[in-house]
Amino acid sequence: MFRIYPGVESQFTVYAGTEVRCGKVGGQLTINLSSIGRAVVLEILAEDPGGITRDGKVLLKLATQVQFEGAQNGWLADAPAHLVQVKVQHLCGTTTIAF
Repeated sequence: MFRIYPGVESQFTVYAGTEVRCGKVGGQLTINLSSIGRAVVLEILAEDPGGITRDGKVLLKLATQVQFEGAQNGWLADAPAHLVQVKVQHLCGTTTIAF
């Protein structure tokens, strides 16, 4: 899991060359993930965005934590905690999450 506290621009690299870049311009947040193939969970400090895309395609909003844990791809907003969780099955290369 990657925990992200969005700012204007941030970047970090972890083991195996996995890199996460986050940028915020106006009200648009973009997260670029470059990694080997694996399941990835992002936990982002943010309000419920209403919709999230992955590489331009809409990700499914899930209603409960149980649904989120059982899903391969999707997202869940925790309004009281101001957190958005995004889960994707990343094949490899670079993918872009935006909202």
